[in-house]
Formats: sequence, C-alpha cells, structure tokens
Amino acid sequence: RNAGFENYRDYVFQEKNREYGVADCFDFHASVERHAVPAWERLAKILQDALGVTDYRPWDMGPCALGDAPFSTGSELIAGVSHMFGRTDPRFLDRFHFMERNGLLDIESRLGKRPSAFCEALSASRNAFLFSNFAPSFTAILALIHEMGHAMHFYQQFSREDGLGAGALREEVVELYSH
Repeated sequence: RNAGFENYRDYVFQEKNREYGVADCFDFHASVERHAVPAWERLAKILQDALGVTDYRPWDMGPCALGDAPFSTGSELIAGVSHMFGRTDPRFLDRFHFMERNGLLDIESRLGKRPSAFCEALSASRNAFLFSNFAPSFTAILALIHEMGHAMHFYQQFSREDGLGAGALREEVVELYSH
C-alpha cells in the first residue's frame, strides 16, 4: 500500500509493464479450466485404463505406452502433427510446412545420429532449425510439439502481427534465448 496500490499483484502488473491485465489472467485461467482440464481428464482416463489402475496420478504417464506407437516413420509423424496444427491454428501449420519444405526439420532417426531434440535459432536467415532423433512413441509427439513452440516464438519476434499471444511473447522469447 506504500506504493499506492491495493495489493502486490496490481503493483507488479504495472511494474512489469505487462500488455495484459488481471482480467486477462482470470479469462486465461477459466479457458484452461474449460478446455485443457477436460482434455487432460479424457487422456488420463485412457492412460488409467491402459495401466489397469483404479487411481491415476500425473506421474503415472511415464510408463504408459498407450499401446502401439502412433507413428513408425518421420513422414507419419509430420503428417500427424500437421493435422493437429491445422486444427489448432493455420499459422502453426503454415510455419511447420515452411520448415519442412526448406529442410529445417531433421527428425528422422538414423544410425549415428545424436539422441536429442532441440530447436536452434538461425538468426542470419531468421529461421529456426528443429533437430531430433525421434523413436516412434507418444513422447516424441510431445517433444516435437514442444520444440515447434520454440520455433514459433523465434519466428514471431520478426512478425509485425499480434496474433500469437503478443502479451506473453516477450517473456517467452526470453526462455528461448536461455537454452
């Protein structure tokens, strides 16, 4: 109250010069409760049934293979993730296809290839390069989506549109450069 605010939260929002307000945070929280929580509950039920347990906890996801691998080749992985991106946001799909067409995705497993996954910023060309050595698994899908998130953040910093969460972009780009 010494700084003229009713609470610390209001002070911090002004101090950090955020492009979004407290109401936006509450809206985001409600959106997560409305969309992400039910999706997680549906996935948890599938995993619970696959494990054959009565109580399912988030840390039980690791050992659950979800049956057969969801893809067997890099092309199948790209096709599946393309479908998901297309249903999420056409900009994600456009960027993903751009990276694929321009050789910026190295996701095929091959002998002698380092086991890892990362997204590297190619600042001179203003492109991102995604490297991985994915074995067919559900976690490979999650890793590809995660690394594409880094790529999208990199590309967004050169965009003049506000379409991909401009309010949080500044904070997220800091994460990109911390890796």
